[in-house]
Amino acid sequence: MITMHISQNQIIRFLFVSIILVLILTSWVLVFNPSLKNNHSTFEGLREYAGYDSYVEEIGETLPDPVISTDFLNYNIVNEENGILEINSHYSTIGLLTSEKLYENISTYYVDSKTRKHMDNEEWYFIFPYDVKKQDYLLFDPNMEVPATFVFEGTKYIDNLELFEFSCQSIGDNFSSAWEEFAPEIVYADQTCKTSIEPVTGKTVDFSITWDMYVIRDGEHISIELGGSETTDFTEMILLESAKNNKQIFYIYDNIIPLSIILIFIGIFFASFFSQRSKEKDEIMLFTQYLFLDSITKKKLNYPTRSFTTDGASMPVVGMKYFKSYKTKLVWWFD
Repeated sequence: MITMHISQNQIIRFLFVSIILVLILTSWVLVFNPSLKNNHSTFEGLREYAGYDSYVEEIGETLPDPVISTDFLNYNIVNEENGILEINSHYSTIGLLTSEKLYENISTYYVDSKTRKHMDNEEWYFIFPYDVKKQDYLLFDPNMEVPATFVFEGTKYIDNLELFEFSCQSIGDNFSSAWEEFAPEIVYADQTCKTSIEPVTGKTVDFSITWDMYVIRDGEHISIELGGSETTDFTEMILLESAKNNKQIFYIYDNIIPLSIILIFIGIFFASFFSQRSKEKDEIMLFTQYLFLDSITKKKLNYPTRSFTTDGASMPVVGMKYFKSYKTKLVWWFD
């Protein structure tokens, strides 16, 4: 049986490498990984919706038959300071046949890039976080344009990709800023929505919304616009592929890179260890009474003592109390 003796220097080297490994892994998990998952592209998007819309020119008119419309949501980062993102959102509804702009709303949001939450209310997410749970979330979402609770409804699969389904509604929110022509009337909105989210990345795959915008006169609900929209097939295809690609990237971030770091450090340690062992095996230690040999050879002979006696005066010999301990300290490999 061969036994390996590990020196104090090798133990120190192992501890040093282990500490560096822990520091690097901790930095990756707590700093670099979240930063990569929350890069700028996460907070920007352009989506197209197919919808219908019916609206009046004057309050009190009967709503006409709905027109087919195309809705666009565009949100992008215009400034960043200390991890706080300034995001502009532009939602517009265009009549498909007339190209007339039926609705437009422009908003500005300030979002913490680390948490994906609004700066003015830490309970509101701007978009879903990564690692989505089967629970409800409070979002101030650019699709809804107002805070709403997104209620977990269940799961479904598209192209073998698991998605979490959520629904939401908002009742009686003030949308007067989008209807300046009706000032000083207060315009309210009731909205409902459904969306599918890829849970690993928090990416939206589809979204649908309905709305009823109205004023209250003498306690009477008077609708000035009714409509709804849902992401187009093309938009859903783009969002689905983006979710799939990002999920693969997140897998690399969460598994491949940490494992690679560990394997690299293990390789470095063992390469250093066996390199040192190889150098040590090239060294010799000669026991002889002919001490002049050290002066006539280029090989360092590493005499363990200045003289060699057989009575144990200069070193322990077989049969003495400390012989085994002496041998252990001098020999790295023994049977």
